[in-house]
Amino acid sequence: MEALMLNGWTPILLAGIVAMGLVITLSRKLSRPLFFKIVLGIAVLSVAAFFISMIVIGGWEGMGYSFLSGAVLLGTLVGMAVGAVSDRGAAS
Repeated sequence: MEALMLNGWTPILLAGIVAMGLVITLSRKLSRPLFFKIVLGIAVLSVAAFFISMIVIGGWEGMGYSFLSGAVLLGTLVGMAVGAVSDRGAAS
C-alpha cells in the first residue's frame, strides 16, 4: 500500500489529472473561442499561483504549492492539446 501513495506525490498527480479531465470535458461542451479563453485563464492563474507560491510563501511550503500549480498547468496544457485535436464526436 505504501508504494501506491508515491511518497506524497499523489495530490500533485491527482491535481494534474483532474485539470486535464476538466479541460477535455470543457472542450467537448463549449465553442472553440470560449474554450481557448477559459483555458488561457486557467493557465494564467496557474502561472500566477506558481510565482506567488515561490516569492510570497517561500520555503518548502511554497515549493509544494508551486509543484501543485505546475501540475495543474501541465494538465491544462495537455488537456487543451487533446481537446483541440480530438473531434467533437461522431454523433454530434
